[in-house]
Amino acid sequence: IIFPSVTMLQCARVFQRTMSLYASINPATGKLVKEFPELQDSQVETVLAKAESAFLKHRQSSFQSRAEKMEMVAQDLESNAAEYGKLITMEMGKPQLAAEAEVKKCASVCRFYALTAEKTLQPHEVATDAQRSYVTYQPLGAILAIMPWNFPFWQVMRFAAPLLMAGNVGVLKHAPNVPQCALAVEKILPMPVLETEFSKPFLQLTSKLSGCWLTRAFVGYRSRVATGLVAQWRPQPVAMSRSRVWSWVVPTTFIVLADADLDAAAKAAATSRFTNSGQVCCAAKRFLIEKPVMEAFTEKFLAAVDSMKVGNPCEPGVVMGPIARGDLRDQLDDQVKRSVAAGAKLI
Repeated sequence: IIFPSVTMLQCARVFQRTMSLYASINPATGKLVKEFPELQDSQVETVLAKAESAFLKHRQSSFQSRAEKMEMVAQDLESNAAEYGKLITMEMGKPQLAAEAEVKKCASVCRFYALTAEKTLQPHEVATDAQRSYVTYQPLGAILAIMPWNFPFWQVMRFAAPLLMAGNVGVLKHAPNVPQCALAVEKILPMPVLETEFSKPFLQLTSKLSGCWLTRAFVGYRSRVATGLVAQWRPQPVAMSRSRVWSWVVPTTFIVLADADLDAAAKAAATSRFTNSGQVCCAAKRFLIEKPVMEAFTEKFLAAVDSMKVGNPCEPGVVMGPIARGDLRDQLDDQVKRSVAAGAKLI
């Protein structure tokens, strides 16, 4: 399935611009680090046309070739984990140690798909009453990913590694507050392995894409995880149809029963609630404690929280840094104040 040139189709803008510049702001200091202009409409079309061209060649590449390049990506991530981690820390406030761990996790997902993709995607026959029935896996085309900021490297790499190993290419619209992380990912992934007219064809990403054009004949899937969005384009000669797969992360409940190991439970609860400054979709958000252990658990939980070092995410030993953006911090402060006003008790 080929993703056609945008200029050949009737298009509709589905994501509107909200700003003319992407700003990299250090949340620990509030200082502006750098600004990046967003792409103009003509530049967006150029990116999408390049993605189509890259796909037509990348889909013909062998699994071995893809795996070799994916291993190169993994090595880059491991060798430069400290450097990339500093970008994460600077743009969204994640403590340095956790930021480096995120980058190293990205290397592991690259290796996983490099090792397993060929076997996983092998066609195989299935038993039916037909003369012959089989399952086969074919590249889809150019895939758009709209990604959140809470794990600025991991959210992209867990999408890109299987995408590329399956013979697809991608276009990235990253969160507007992590443009330097997006540009770093863009440099890591486009390995020069395909013979095309542009220099970095392995994965065409644009971190500055703010308005994305989708065809009126849009069909495919959109998967939302946390604040991430993935869209797949596919041309259809008939009227527009859509199929969607949604994955919603509901408020996660942390349950402690009376026979639990309270020390272990309290430590796990504090870690789950405050990892990445609480900016994790699957973090513990509601606590249901059996009454017989409520008081004891609360005491141990507060002790675990008090032991966490809060401060500048660049300093050694800091477990929790700032909220990623000022507006998010203000929203959280407002939520707490309104909750207290409605009768909630601070512990």
